[in-house]
Amino acid sequence: MLAALFVALSVAVSGWWLFFDGFDSLQSQLIHFNQQANSSDNKTFWLTIYALVCVFSQLLIVPSGSLILMAAGFIFSPLLAAGIFSVAQVLCSWPVYRLGTIVSRRFPDRFSQLTDRFKLPADWHQVIEKEGFYATVVLRLTPVIPSAAACLIASGLGIRLWHFIPATIAVCWIRPLFFASLGGSLQSLAGLSNAIDGADTLKPLVLAFFAAVALLVVKITLHYKSRNA
Repeated sequence: MLAALFVALSVAVSGWWLFFDGFDSLQSQLIHFNQQANSSDNKTFWLTIYALVCVFSQLLIVPSGSLILMAAGFIFSPLLAAGIFSVAQVLCSWPVYRLGTIVSRRFPDRFSQLTDRFKLPADWHQVIEKEGFYATVVLRLTPVIPSAAACLIASGLGIRLWHFIPATIAVCWIRPLFFASLGGSLQSLAGLSNAIDGADTLKPLVLAFFAAVALLVVKITLHYKSRNA
């Protein structure tokens, strides 16, 4: 329930800055922090603060990763901002996943409940477990799911750790680099609200997400066809 609440909050925040002039408010905040960071010669200090913020955001279900990355891409270089965020995501994935495993063990009948509620095939969780790598890719590329929520969902679905961590490493950089690059591009744009359409800007990331979903659907479909052949 708590995870669902934070995911809903993430959707609301994303909708605000994409469709309701959230970029205007974000611009003023970015300029303020950029002036503070660049007024000091101690960039290591600011990078350390940013790294700690990244770790904190990855350990909690906080729907703020996109805004953090855009701000960091604006203040630092997009590659540096995305790199630090991605490393923090990988390092924090294991403890959050393990926490999700502990919680999931308290609900051993969760698969049967989901099967009855959504009329799913009886072995659907076994298929997800088998295709855990691709299921993790979908979770990691979903624009509105925070990293910690993805870890908890993966453990709750029974995705094995040896599928979850490699898939996380494979795609964890895509969303961070996208949003950090977006933040980095804002420095050279005048009139932010007129220069960027939030919905149009998000299209490449949404297309990547749907491509991952399509791949997972194909894999599951082929699994059932081979079993029934």
